[in-house]
Amino acid sequence: MTDQLESTQGEEQRDFIEFARTRDPALRDKLVAAHLGLAHQLARRFANRGEPHDDLVQVASIALIKALDRYEPERGVRFSTFAVKCIIGELKRHFRDRGWAVKAPRRVQELYLELGHDIDRLAQELGRAPTVHE
Repeated sequence: MTDQLESTQGEEQRDFIEFARTRDPALRDKLVAAHLGLAHQLARRFANRGEPHDDLVQVASIALIKALDRYEPERGVRFSTFAVKCIIGELKRHFRDRGWAVKAPRRVQELYLELGHDIDRLAQELGRAPTVHE
């Protein structure tokens, strides 16, 4: 079992070295696909903080791609270690940029979230975006 794991890690490390050298899009896709689970897991850490889960997954996935493009295997750091820091940084930046400019009371923030859910529900019922009056 250990030999198989080492063989897999060695092959993956060779892929990273090859990608750093060639920037082959097919190899990039393979490496991104192999690590999408990591992006999804990190996005779940930030769930239930007022942002849709799909948006968080998208931010984390884009951060994974950016991390892969910036990764330098010759530095001796494992890609997953490097990618976790990059993805968490992007997720935090997303919340910083999309968060409240002025610290609103918790109740106001909760009302804002509730309003968003009500707008979504009304849009489903009406088959269109509700007007301000509705």
